Amino acid sequence: MDKVEGYSGEKVVYEGETIDEDYGTVKVKIVTRKNTNIPAEHRLKKDGNRWLVYDVSIEGVSLVNNYRTPFNSIMAESSYANLIKMLKDKVKGK
Repeated sequence: MDKVEGYSGEKVVYEGETIDEDYGTVKVKIVTRKNTNIPAEHRLKKDGNRWLVYDVSIEGVSLVNNYRTPFNSIMAESSYANLIKMLKDKVKGK
């Protein structure tokens, strides 16, 4: 999450999109204040008439893949409900 929060306020430039049936990818680049280009992708899935983002990749690092292992470990040791509680607590700053 630090990677995402670290790009606050920079310019985002649309670079293109691809659609394959019910899945899509939107490619952008983040232009930093030092004029460095950072590649990013938003991965989407169609749900009826809406497109929903299910993953974001910045500099080739997928948030889904990045969190999969720790989330699975938490759920294996306790439960899905505990994972959700931990995430809510983190958002609240506990």
